[in-house]
Amino acid sequence: MARSIRPSLIEPITLRELSVIDAFDISASMRRIVLGGPQLAGFRTAEHDLPALVTSGFDDEIKVFFADPVTGELHLPIQRDRVIEWPRDPRPVARTYTVRSFDAESGRLELDFVLHGTGVASTWARSCDVGDRIHIAGPKMSLLHPQGADWLLIAGDDTAIPAIARWVEELPAGTPAEVFIEVGGPGDEQEIEAREGVTITWVHRGPVPAGTTTHLADAVRAMPWRDGAPFAWVAGETLSIKPIRRWLREDRGLSPDRVEVTGYWRRTEVDELEGTGGLPDPDSEVDLIDRMHELVDPLPSRAIRVAVTLGLIPLIRQGRTTAAELASAVGVDAVALHKLLRYLATIEVLEEREGGGLAVTAFGAVLDDDEVSEELDLRHPVGGLVRVFDGLLAAIETGAPVAAATLGGNLDDLAEGSATVAAGIEEAASAELEWLRPAFAREYTFAAGEQVTAGGAGAATLLADALSSDQAPALTLMVRAARATAAVDALPEAARARVQVHAGDATGTWPEARAVVLGGALSTLPDQDAVRALQRARAAVLPGGRMLVVEHLLVPEEIDDHDAAEDLQLFCLHGSGFRTRDEVLALIAAAGIEVARERTIGWGEPVFEIDG
Repeated sequence: MARSIRPSLIEPITLRELSVIDAFDISASMRRIVLGGPQLAGFRTAEHDLPALVTSGFDDEIKVFFADPVTGELHLPIQRDRVIEWPRDPRPVARTYTVRSFDAESGRLELDFVLHGTGVASTWARSCDVGDRIHIAGPKMSLLHPQGADWLLIAGDDTAIPAIARWVEELPAGTPAEVFIEVGGPGDEQEIEAREGVTITWVHRGPVPAGTTTHLADAVRAMPWRDGAPFAWVAGETLSIKPIRRWLREDRGLSPDRVEVTGYWRRTEVDELEGTGGLPDPDSEVDLIDRMHELVDPLPSRAIRVAVTLGLIPLIRQGRTTAAELASAVGVDAVALHKLLRYLATIEVLEEREGGGLAVTAFGAVLDDDEVSEELDLRHPVGGLVRVFDGLLAAIETGAPVAAATLGGNLDDLAEGSATVAAGIEEAASAELEWLRPAFAREYTFAAGEQVTAGGAGAATLLADALSSDQAPALTLMVRAARATAAVDALPEAARARVQVHAGDATGTWPEARAVVLGGALSTLPDQDAVRALQRARAAVLPGGRMLVVEHLLVPEEIDDHDAAEDLQLFCLHGSGFRTRDEVLALIAAAGIEVARERTIGWGEPVFEIDG
C-alpha cells in the first residue's frame, strides 16, 4: 500500500440503527435518503459505550445493511469493543456508500443512491418510506485533504458524485481543481457549489450503460495540464478507470502517493428474482475479482503469476500481441511462451483477436494494476514469498520453517543479499501497521527528546507521527543491519533524522529507554525466541518508564482466508505466526512480565502496557 499525502484518522466501528426521515430525487438517476435517530450520537448497549458518528473525510464510507433478498431476513454484525464481528452463516447483506453530508447538530445523515440496475440497495432506495428502519456501520477511517498539492485533478462517474460534491464544497479557499464527472446526460447533472478556481466538466456517456465507455478517461487525458505538483483522485467502475491511473502514473509520471484511483463498483450480470419487484438473485452475480481469487490455485495460480512476473499484460495492452513479439520483448523462449499464452486464453485471461494476435479480456485486465502485480510478481520481494508454500508439506510434517529450502534463506538472509529485497520487506511491514498509526498516535504521546527504543517489523511506523512533530522523541530502532536503511527510508522524510539505528534483532540486547515499543515483533518469532525478546525488551525499560506490546491478534471466530493464509505463510517462513490474545498473554507471563493495563485502539487491536 503506497503512502499517501492525505493524512488519515481512524474511528471505532459502530453499528447503528437509524430511520429514514426524508427521501427525494436530486437528479434523474440519483435519490437522496436522509437518515436520523438517537444513535447518531453516542449511546450505550448492554455491553459497550459507543461513540457518536464522526465523518472527517470527503469520501468517508459506511456499510448499509439490507434484508436478504431471498429470505427477507435481516442479518447484522455483532457489536464488539471498537469493532464489529461479521457472522459467516448467514452472512449479512451489506453495500458500501459514501457519506454525502452529516450535520450532528440537526441529526441528519445524507446518503445518495444511484438508481441503476436491480441492485438490493437501489431497489431499497426507490421504495423506502419515512420511518423505515435501516442499520449502518462506520465510517471507520477518514482520509483528509491532501497536504502539499498545488492543484487537484478529480474525476469519477455517477457513483463518485457524493464524494466529489462534498469535497468541492469543503475545499479550502483558493484550491485550484479540475473536476470531471461522467453521467448519462443533462438530466443527471447536479448543482454543486464550487469556489473560485474550481472547474467542473460534465461528461455525457449517452444511452449506454455506465462503465462501458472511455469518455471519462478521454476527457481527463485531453485537459490542459497545469503547472505544479497535483494530487489526483479518481473513482468509479473498476475497469473503466484503470486507463486513467496508467496515464497518471506512466505518462504524467505522478508518484503513487499523489494518485488515488478507487474502484467503487464493478460491472456484473445480475438476474432478477421472480416476484420480488426487481430484487437481484445473489446467485447470479459474476464478480471478476472473485473469479480471479478462485482461479489463483495450482496451475491457474502459477500461470497467472508467471504472466505477471514477465509483464505480459501491459505489453499486450501496448500492442505486442503475438508470442514472437512478446518473447522478444521479455527475452524468453517463443515456443514455451506460446504454450503459456494458449493456456491463459483457455482460462479467459487472454483472448484471440479477429485477424490474429491476442487481447487482454476484461477479466484479465484485473491483473493490470500496480498493487495486484506486486502481490503476484514472483520476482517482487513480497510477491515472491509465495514460493515458500512449495515446502508446505515439509513444514507440516516437521513443524519447522522451510524458507531456507524454498527461498534460499530466511528474510534476513535474503535482505542481506539484496537492497531491493530489504526495501520491499520493510515497505510491506510498514504497510501492515500503517492503518494503526493514527490510532496509536492519538492514544500514546512522547515528550520532546524522550528516549524510545522500538523493535519489530514496521515498528517505527507506529511512531511516525510523533517523530514528524516539532516535539519529537529520540528513537533508537532495533533492526538488522541489512534492513536498516530500508527501515528508515520507509518513514516520512521529516521523521528520518530523529532515528538512530541499533543493529541487531529483537532477541538481542535492547538499548535502554524510557519507552520501549514492540510493534509486530512476536509474529515472526517462535515461542522460545518471542519469550526471550520480551525479556530483553523489558530489561531495557528505565525505572518509571513503560513498555508497549502491539501485536496483530487472531480472533478464532472472526478469522478469514486472508488471515489464515498469512498465518500459514508466517509459519513456513519463520516457524511462528499470528497468535490469539490468550497465547500472547501466555508468552508475556512466560517471560516473567506482568501486564499493568490492556488498552484497545483502532479497530479492536490491543496494546499490552507494562510499567517500568
